[in-house]
Amino acid sequence: MHTPTINTVSNTIGCSWVNNTNPEYKKYIAQPTINQRQPVIDFNAAKNQFIAQKKIVNRLKHNTTEIDAFINKSKALETNITVHKGYLKDGYFGNVTTGVLKNITNNSVQNIAIKTLKNLDEIPDDYQVLPVNISFFYEVKSLLKLKNQSNIVQLIAAFKNMEEGAHRIILELGDISLSSYNDKFVANEPNIFLSNDNLAYIIKEALLAIVACIKYKIHHLDIHCGNLLIFFQQQKIKLSDFGMVAINYNRRKSALNMKHQLLFCLCECIVTNSKNNPILNEVLTVMKVNITQQLQQNKLPATEENIWYQLHNDYKDKILEYRANNQFSEYFLCFEYFHDVINIADINSIINLISDKFSYKPLTNLVYTGSR
Repeated sequence: MHTPTINTVSNTIGCSWVNNTNPEYKKYIAQPTINQRQPVIDFNAAKNQFIAQKKIVNRLKHNTTEIDAFINKSKALETNITVHKGYLKDGYFGNVTTGVLKNITNNSVQNIAIKTLKNLDEIPDDYQVLPVNISFFYEVKSLLKLKNQSNIVQLIAAFKNMEEGAHRIILELGDISLSSYNDKFVANEPNIFLSNDNLAYIIKEALLAIVACIKYKIHHLDIHCGNLLIFFQQQKIKLSDFGMVAINYNRRKSALNMKHQLLFCLCECIVTNSKNNPILNEVLTVMKVNITQQLQQNKLPATEENIWYQLHNDYKDKILEYRANNQFSEYFLCFEYFHDVINIADINSIINLISDKFSYKPLTNLVYTGSR
């Protein structure tokens, strides 16, 4: 039986940093908050690989035999699905709601996630990349390849061109995304943070998902905390949302890119953890203000996406710098270690190295006590 996995912070931790006159505080705030060697860029650059695929798609022949067979098989489940009202997630390419799938054999029900893909006219202009049928094709194709992979959210059914003209993908339902877990518990509940062993667990689970993707030559382009779903009872974290995958796959470059996306996920976790670390929280807050100003100076939209994309790049250096010069190590050691070993080609070797250095502590289903 696992011991509690979310550690509580001692009331004395960080107290010496609350006073803004502390010279250490001034030292960190006074330092440049953005790596000047790294240009401020528009988030569109992060989408270019996906957008460029629009030119490729028209030249490809799509063999839909396997997918058509799966869709036909799915029809038997359609009348057993009940859709709940209200969105679980409203994304650029589709909306996700919850529902239940009734098993008429034993009269049991399974909670499910129902993703309804948007048509092009419902998608923001700068995201209108692939026709909905092509996007549907690649998402279902990827999920069929990843069937029975324990760190991948599993596909249950798919429906195409239903009466209302929708393309729907039915998936197993996680308990909560890592992003929501961070926001709901870590950021809002006093004296709670993710420990090094919690972060090691997140790394291991996400790396196992990436291993599965590499095995089937799938390059997931949208790995972030919102697409890592926690399944408490299974003690698993599973990668979801294969709506953005690279059509062209390169084993070395794709693997490295997915590992770097995971590094950004850890940045998100540490930013959330910083809510309980006054000086780091202030440092990161100042960084965000300065990044917004630089975006405006470069005549780039100061959108939340642009801000966060740039912050993720700059947080890496700032977090490592802060870790090297401070006594607090509750949630830096694992980040620093993964940052050092991320370029190792064999992901299983990385997992083994992390296993030797840290214990794995799954995230716990906590009771939320904050305001709703």
